[in-house]
Amino acid sequence: MENMISQPHVPGDEVVIRKSASYHPTVWGDYFILKAQSSPGTQACIYTYISLRMQECDARMQERAAELTEQVRSMFKDTTDILQTMDLVDSIQLLGLSYHFQKEISEALKRVHDADLNCHGLYETALRFRLLRQEGYHVTPGNMLLRFLGVDVFVCFLYNFVFALCLIQA
Repeated sequence: MENMISQPHVPGDEVVIRKSASYHPTVWGDYFILKAQSSPGTQACIYTYISLRMQECDARMQERAAELTEQVRSMFKDTTDILQTMDLVDSIQLLGLSYHFQKEISEALKRVHDADLNCHGLYETALRFRLLRQEGYHVTPGNMLLRFLGVDVFVCFLYNFVFALCLIQA
């Protein structure tokens, strides 16, 4: 152990060759690099420029969000088919945007609740059951889902997994 002395690493003529990653050029170009090198007090200038650009972008995004919100509201008004209405409500809820459209969703689900859907298939019935239960409507599974508990349902499960998943979620 006495003979084990660590030798300090002295950089010599060793050249380490590293692979280059071949990065794509930036979309910003050399603007910020040149701007930062132009004078010593330009850091504040750069931050001001960036914050102004972000404010412009934020304003455009807010305008676009308002346009899209109005488009979705018009979709609620224009949709007359119950299945399309339920799919629209389900999509909005899955996207996590239902807090923007609480009034429209409540009105749409009231129409769904008042409509007679006894003659539709398993997907529509399971979707209706789940959406109404999530909204707080008193819906019993006896009159909606029990008519599907036959031999044909298990054959349907084998061929179409979406229907089986809808029934399980309901």
